[in-house]
Amino acid sequence: MAFGGTIVLIIILIIGSAVVDEFFPDSAIPSTSNTNEKDLAKIARDIHELVNEERVSRGIDPLVWNSQIAEIALLHSQDMAQNNYYEHINLQGQDPTSRGIEEGYYCEKIIGAYIYSGLSENLMWMDGYARNAIAKESIEGWLLSTEGHKENMLDTRKLYSGVGVAMADNGEIYVTHNFALCKP
Repeated sequence: MAFGGTIVLIIILIIGSAVVDEFFPDSAIPSTSNTNEKDLAKIARDIHELVNEERVSRGIDPLVWNSQIAEIALLHSQDMAQNNYYEHINLQGQDPTSRGIEEGYYCEKIIGAYIYSGLSENLMWMDGYARNAIAKESIEGWLLSTEGHKENMLDTRKLYSGVGVAMADNGEIYVTHNFALCKP
């Protein structure tokens, strides 16, 4: 009896597979890599929007999304994900401003007696979070931080930002949020 049940199960699996292939050909199924990139880009935009919500709730002007800053942030997140490290200084010894200059992003802004330049940065590393929780968890972590992350988010002098999110092969998430006072 068990033998007959096994044959029926195999036939159902084969027929079921053929039906799935007929109605859902390979070309209709999005690739995992494209889906992940789109998901990660959406998380980056969600982080930007949540930071702006926090700023506006405190009477601070929202940050303007800057695609060049976002690309600099993404490159750093990808580098950390690919090379298994989590630091503001990359493996070539570059800080956020140095990485920005390498990508053509440099500006100076005079405020009072001071000249400000470069990029500031918030980082987040996560493992085991649902994708829909990453943006919220990043913001909450930075708001509770004592290492300047909250200050980066709420600095009234910061006008522009970009976020990059990358996923390592093991599923770990790396978030980089860069901030600037000016555009080149």
